[in-house]
Amino acid sequence: MTHFVYVYIKSNWKELYYSIKSIEKYFTGDRYKIFVVGDSPGIKGVTHIPCVREKGRINAKVFDSIKKLKVITDHSKINDDFIYMYDDIMLLRSLTLNNFKVTISNGHIGENFDFSKFSYNPSPEWKSLFNRTIAKLVSEKKKTWNYETHLPRLFNKAKISKIIQHYRLEENAYLFNTLYFNNYTKAPFYDLKKTPTIKAGIYRPVDNYDTLRKMCLRRWFLNYNDNGLNKQLQDLIKNIVGPIGLNKKNELWN
Repeated sequence: MTHFVYVYIKSNWKELYYSIKSIEKYFTGDRYKIFVVGDSPGIKGVTHIPCVREKGRINAKVFDSIKKLKVITDHSKINDDFIYMYDDIMLLRSLTLNNFKVTISNGHIGENFDFSKFSYNPSPEWKSLFNRTIAKLVSEKKKTWNYETHLPRLFNKAKISKIIQHYRLEENAYLFNTLYFNNYTKAPFYDLKKTPTIKAGIYRPVDNYDTLRKMCLRRWFLNYNDNGLNKQLQDLIKNIVGPIGLNKKNELWN
């Protein structure tokens, strides 16, 4: 059985509800169970694991994610290997467990890395964390792929614990995903820069529904942020999991 584990902070819209609905509609080939770590989801059939949000410290969001990862690794009912999920991710087509097993990067980080090549402009705090993480990997002579894709990830509980212990992540702020996969993977199976059919990322408001629909055609996943979540995108998300769904060509909604 496949375990999907969400880390969740309650929001004003129904992101988690629709993300779970996309799993129900498009995940195939295996039975599954859904866990939510953090705030109560209030969704029937979901196993809730309470975890008080980390607040009131520098890099609180980073330390909150580590706190939740430790709760996951300590929970006996979650599989050793599980899919780590966010509420702002939607499945867009029929996917099996094999689609989640592949490693996906956001490009390789070389000496002349330029943040302007990002599809959105990260905050100064995030840039600092990213640079610090890459510098740490360089100091250890590790690979420096950027695994901050904000996509589902297949994690292993024992490997998570080793990364947390090795980098003392309860005390030191780094970006976990880039540490994890550069320690355990020589190179990604897919690079988003070379494989655009993996992800539709919507981080700015797009006012035309059909434009949004075309952005999602033949993609595996949709990821969005609060800035991109306007009425048109909300309508599209509802249709993704609604009766319209995919057509016979595995294309998105008439």
